[in-house]
Amino acid sequence: MEACRKKRKGKLMFMALAVAVAAILVPTIVFAQGTADSAESGAVAEIYGSANGWNNNAAWVGFALAQELDLSSEKADVKISYEYIENGEIKTVTSVSSGSVYQKNKFWDGYLTDINQVKYSALDENKVLPANTIIQSNLSASAKNGLDVTAKIQSGDVQQVRTVVEVIDAQGVSTIAKSNWVTYSTDLDYSAPKGISKEVVVAYEQNNPGIRFDAAALIGEREFVSLQSALAAAQDGDTILLKNGTHEGNIVIEKNIKIQGESKEGTIIAANENTGINGHTGYIIHAKVNVELENLTVDGKKLDLAPVHRLETGVYAEKGLKVNNVDIINIGCGAERPLCGVQTGIGIYADTPAASPNTEDVLIQNVTLSDFQKAGLVIKTTGDVLIENTVITGSGATDIIAQNGIQINNTENAVINNSVVSDINYTGDVNACGVLLVGGAQAQVNDCTFEDVKQNVSCYDDECAAYVKDGDEVTVITTQHQAVMTPEKAPGCTEDGNKAYWYCAHCDKYFGDAELTAEINLEDTILKATGHNYKDGVCTVCGDKDATYVPPQNEGDFSTVLFGVLAAVLLAGAIGAAAYIKRLRPEDNPFINGFSLTGRA
Repeated sequence: MEACRKKRKGKLMFMALAVAVAAILVPTIVFAQGTADSAESGAVAEIYGSANGWNNNAAWVGFALAQELDLSSEKADVKISYEYIENGEIKTVTSVSSGSVYQKNKFWDGYLTDINQVKYSALDENKVLPANTIIQSNLSASAKNGLDVTAKIQSGDVQQVRTVVEVIDAQGVSTIAKSNWVTYSTDLDYSAPKGISKEVVVAYEQNNPGIRFDAAALIGEREFVSLQSALAAAQDGDTILLKNGTHEGNIVIEKNIKIQGESKEGTIIAANENTGINGHTGYIIHAKVNVELENLTVDGKKLDLAPVHRLETGVYAEKGLKVNNVDIINIGCGAERPLCGVQTGIGIYADTPAASPNTEDVLIQNVTLSDFQKAGLVIKTTGDVLIENTVITGSGATDIIAQNGIQINNTENAVINNSVVSDINYTGDVNACGVLLVGGAQAQVNDCTFEDVKQNVSCYDDECAAYVKDGDEVTVITTQHQAVMTPEKAPGCTEDGNKAYWYCAHCDKYFGDAELTAEINLEDTILKATGHNYKDGVCTVCGDKDATYVPPQNEGDFSTVLFGVLAAVLLAGAIGAAAYIKRLRPEDNPFINGFSLTGRA
């Protein structure tokens, strides 16, 4: 049987990035993030931030409410605090002296004013904040000097600061809104946007569309503006929750972590312009340690990259890997034509580096792979491999490249369950395989579907073997044989049974073992019928009844004895009467002469 050959060479590398910039420019600059129990009542209609330099009326915010708010109500409040970005992480400004969050509330006398300098607070005579009116607030010089962010701005460690406004209505429903990010310079006179008018902020945002950062990723309650910054902060065992949006790939993962998308369709890790060209590696995700990926999409073309040849891999792993509910698409050369013949372009590649052979387990579940150049999955490990509920779609009939759906190397314990491989059909001389086993790999392939695949399951070398189950039929595939198993059948009373055996139609040979090493004759498999085992006229094995069976009589049964005695007496009497009648003269025989009990006739 012809084996499928598969070549592939991958480079090691990476680069992490994923700046989720919510640069949504709307005329009113609305950026309100409501809580689960938010309502329209008391919500922030618009919010924006500005600055005049950190030492001169800095961190100023303007906002407007959709409805008026009576600060004298017990539950009602307006709270103002500040956030900044440090090393990609969004942090809350705290007081240097207390370490607590710096926050104003409704009891901060006179801290809210409108454009006419009318002051509002629960301690002021003006306790009702009007609706649809710009309300202003800013930090005092003394307050700024006591905040942990001040020195960080002056040192250059922090450049972005924004204002957070939380509005709580009379019913206790909270709405949180965050202003645009204000860019601060170490030379505080050049902080921007400068000025306190809405028009100044709008103009600044239009000229600087990248300033509206929102959290792109979370680790617990910590927020980060990019996937790259979250990776830098992650520790072993962490889970990074990646928000919906497109995040630039070429990331390297060096901690044992999990990346979980907000939704499979909405959370996308994409190749960037450097992926696989100009000396850059083609790994959209490069995992150097044990990594889990869940609920996201890996896309090689999402960012509308230049149509050039790229040496690309979707996920490249050097150790253990778990992938669940993930789509991997467009992993190819990147040129205008879909295929170029280069032996790269693999959806998921779990490799075994020469310096550190891979012994970890690989688990692939509920994964879809399509539009790849060379292969959907390549897994090289001596650990356990489980692939299930996975759909792999190739490019169909082509003479450009011999694709493979799944290639497994080295492991002796691979299981593929309920998966679909289709459109793997190279029209050249070599095979294109749905499942290809290499390097002594052993695999169970259970109830999988192959559609338009040149060779469903194939072995590259003599040490490989596949055990393919399709319903009740099991086929063993090696480089030399493709033998269908006939399971053991116990002999019956009248019907022969058989030992388990395997028959290869290609060579017309029978084997007595699953390894197909013990050649036998078909006659050797026969188990002769055992015959019936009757008890009380009934076979204990099959229930057949013995037609010749006579139930035995019990010698101590009185009725049986009495019946025998009576029968003997009656028989003897009958015999004696017959002899007497026979001795009578004819004239004396009542049966002849009409003898009756009443006298002669």
